[in-house]
Amino acid sequence: MIDYKNLKNLSDIDRERAALRMSLSLKEKRLSSGFIALKEDFTPVNLFAEGVKSVSSFIPLDRIVLFIVRLLKKKLTR
Repeated sequence: MIDYKNLKNLSDIDRERAALRMSLSLKEKRLSSGFIALKEDFTPVNLFAEGVKSVSSFIPLDRIVLFIVRLLKKKLTR
């Protein structure tokens, strides 16, 4: 927080303005990187994987998928 009573001349104002600009730039970079990370986490593939993982706790999807893969492999090798 800027203590305005300590700003006595233009050089003090310029110094505080530069510090404020740097602080805003750092916050902007932090926000941008957080948004990019969030965007990468919510891709369709990741959302689908999370859904499958949450459903597979009570439905054995891995066994069902393995059965389908074996069935397809058997039909393709005939």
